Amino acid sequence: MKIIQLSNEEAARHNYTHKAILSVAPDGTAFPLGDFTAAATTQTYTLMTLFAGHVVTAAAYKVVTFVLGGAISAVTLQVGFTGTTNGFIAATSVFTGGTAFVGGGGASFAGSGRTFTAASALVAVITTTTANVSVVTAGEIHIYWSIADLNKV
Repeated sequence: MKIIQLSNEEAARHNYTHKAILSVAPDGTAFPLGDFTAAATTQTYTLMTLFAGHVVTAAAYKVVTFVLGGAISAVTLQVGFTGTTNGFIAATSVFTGGTAFVGGGGASFAGSGRTFTAASALVAVITTTTANVSVVTAGEIHIYWSIADLNKV
């Protein structure tokens, strides 16, 4: 998984401060697996450590290549935080025929975002049906989020 802190210009233009890329071939090669390695039907990725005073104000994803492979019959992605893994983006299909673009509308965005009063983790969860995550042979998802740090204001 590749995590990128967007430049000030990109953040101002797109409203997101960070981006994560989950990909079968994160290094540009055709080697299978990449970021999809779990020998289970669920894989959790820690996108960022959140500290007291952090506010998550936005989240979204874009599917570059739908996730598929082997005997998998469905794949969902959700984005949230420790204890509420669907707080920012509820489980949404990223399998062939799924939704290519989703802006976060999770319950944790009530008001102006979710303010953290204690450390937590921003997480993305991939869940597959009928086969393990490790049999994925195609897929690339870009996850975007915006963080404000009240400790620096």
